[in-house]
Amino acid sequence: MHELPLEDFILPDPDLCQVIAALGTRNLIFTNADAAHARRVLKVLGVDECFENIVDVNAVAPYCKPMPQSFEIAMRMAGESDPGRCVMIDDLPRTTRAAREAGWFSILFGVDTPHPDADAALRDWRDFASILNGSIP
Repeated sequence: MHELPLEDFILPDPDLCQVIAALGTRNLIFTNADAAHARRVLKVLGVDECFENIVDVNAVAPYCKPMPQSFEIAMRMAGESDPGRCVMIDDLPRTTRAAREAGWFSILFGVDTPHPDADAALRDWRDFASILNGSIP
């Protein structure tokens, strides 16, 4: 278990929860951390109510992102059979590349300009809805 004082490193982001809620989508966390750590991070951010489920590293073991098998397991856990209806947001190009290779729409977080390993780039959460517009059926 991670014992870091997350409040020293992460600030609440009330706008983020509003952005996510306005999407009208099913939202899951897919993480290489364990679910307990993911819940702590979501709570500190103030977005814990915005996500339906967490697919953690234990759920996809012995695989992890960016391994293709982990994306297959995550889809199965989400009850989704169409990868074209899945979106991955990550700050690592290797993960966004793997998501795209799995048929997901991938967004590289933390950059302003397009990146060859992602379908889109996102720095400001207020731009999220416009990026998704037209990306999934």
